[in-house]
Amino acid sequence: MQPDRVSFPYRLMPRALILSLCLVLGACGFQLRGTQELAPELSRLNVSAPIEIRRSLRRSLVNMGVQVAGLGESLPEAYSLRVVNDKADSRTVSFDANVDSAEIEFRREVVFELQSPEGVVVLGPVRIDVERIYVHDRDRLLGETGERDILNQEMEDEASQRIIRQLRRLSSEQIRSRLEAAEQARS
Repeated sequence: MQPDRVSFPYRLMPRALILSLCLVLGACGFQLRGTQELAPELSRLNVSAPIEIRRSLRRSLVNMGVQVAGLGESLPEAYSLRVVNDKADSRTVSFDANVDSAEIEFRREVVFELQSPEGVVVLGPVRIDVERIYVHDRDRLLGETGERDILNQEMEDEASQRIIRQLRRLSSEQIRSRLEAAEQARS
């Protein structure tokens, strides 16, 4: 007895279905997260930010193919991404039966702007708020420091991703029009 052989057209059907699905997704503008590029003018950036956010920003920008100046260096004729304000604070959200903090809200406010090589502000200042609620447990104080460090790292990463999303929204036309408007305002 010979095994059942699937006829030729039926073997190609899954491949054809996958190919057509890829074409449809590509046609509607779908892109995987992190694959969208910045405007060509932003292919080289000087980044001025606190070290924690700078590290996260640099990692993400380099993965996107952007040339980022090293710490203490400056790329000539490059746009500058400056974090103008980075403020972190916390407050108690709720209390337990012993009137101790049960939940703590951590907030981070980051204000940034993008400047042209001539110093013209192209974007900003833009404010980004990142918030996290932390459940405080008096009985496990030992692991709390590590959890807070992880929470801070997550907040820094989220802030840098939101900054990059703002930069991705800028098209070359928008950058040019903002530079022209600034030039007209000066004259």
